[in-house]
Amino acid sequence: MPVCIYCEKEKPASEMTLEHVIPKFLGGACAPDRLKTNRVCQKCNNDLGLFVDASFAKSYLVEGWLNQQAFRCYDPKKPTGLPLIFLHKLRLELPGISEIEDCDLYSGPLAERIIWVRHKDERLYWYTGGNPRTAKDRESRAYFFLSKRSHQDFDVVWRTFHAAFKGQKVRKVLAAQIEGLNPIDFGFSPPDALDQQRIDFLTEPRNFVAEQPKGQVALNLHHDFRFLAKLARGIGFCLVGDKALTGRYAEEVSQALRYRAGSEMPALRGVGSLHLAVGTAGEIIGHESAVVVILSQIPEGIGISLHIGPRVSSAVLCLEAGILTDGDRKSIGNGVALILFPFLGRAVELPLLDYLLHRLGQFRHPDLAQIEDQIGQNKDYFGNLAAISRQQHNTLTE
Repeated sequence: MPVCIYCEKEKPASEMTLEHVIPKFLGGACAPDRLKTNRVCQKCNNDLGLFVDASFAKSYLVEGWLNQQAFRCYDPKKPTGLPLIFLHKLRLELPGISEIEDCDLYSGPLAERIIWVRHKDERLYWYTGGNPRTAKDRESRAYFFLSKRSHQDFDVVWRTFHAAFKGQKVRKVLAAQIEGLNPIDFGFSPPDALDQQRIDFLTEPRNFVAEQPKGQVALNLHHDFRFLAKLARGIGFCLVGDKALTGRYAEEVSQALRYRAGSEMPALRGVGSLHLAVGTAGEIIGHESAVVVILSQIPEGIGISLHIGPRVSSAVLCLEAGILTDGDRKSIGNGVALILFPFLGRAVELPLLDYLLHRLGQFRHPDLAQIEDQIGQNKDYFGNLAAISRQQHNTLTE
């Protein structure tokens, strides 16, 4: 029977599932097929998705940068809904809120405000939006408020509102009347007595104003520890097969995958995004509109660096030198760069040197340049709308 690369247990072939070793939220669906495998059991796929991938994806900095990239890649000629931007938790004595609930503040594409009252999960305190599994089963409520700018592109606002909290058991309430539109047709519920109390409370200036009220965000210094171990194991297996499961370092990777807070940390050789100082190198390697995965030869073996924009970077040893053959090293050459655009469904793979020369402006890779030119046509779309709004405001106040 095949062995799952994560739990390293034999499982029937019928229990094995397709695994994108670079997760879909980072653009793994459009990654080369060689970075996908069927050697992952259903249990690992589900559990690691919730407790490892989500620990990374729903951390404040990572989600924030990915959402910024979604806005940069938005094409008003092909309108879609955009992700809501998590701002922080609110400290409000909202009517009817209990001690086991949190109150989160989100922003829409044109400065709309969304208040989500949801179940609190202290175990996963750093997950924006809380526990994604319980959000599918436990009822919660979200209140949507339009802004003075919503009319500038009401289509994207409406699409974003419609797509918000998809797959979650959220009662959505629109705190506005919109002529010619029935909110119920777009998944909104009419406000009940409790909803109306909360809307009245939130629209009082002393309780809620257009600017962001004081709040807080939560960070976990080790939010990406297990994720880096999973990335090392998955990519390592795709590069060299079952050899990636053998050796002293492979055992450390396995222990890192099973790490629990409070226990002794395994000797995973890497550095997380909250510990890695990102300077000029990060500005060059990190792409403002893409996720960048670098594979490179280092004295210790083969290393991976992961960059989400120019500010969020991490690195991990993927395979130790002792198990590598000359052929294994040759497949990496002088380094490989994989540039992923999750919100466009596009990816470009090229030699690391070519990517660096492209970033430095000394060489334009045709495929990468074509995608960047496409993004460049609209990357300032929302900034321009904001500038128009400011200009109109200044004109009215003069």
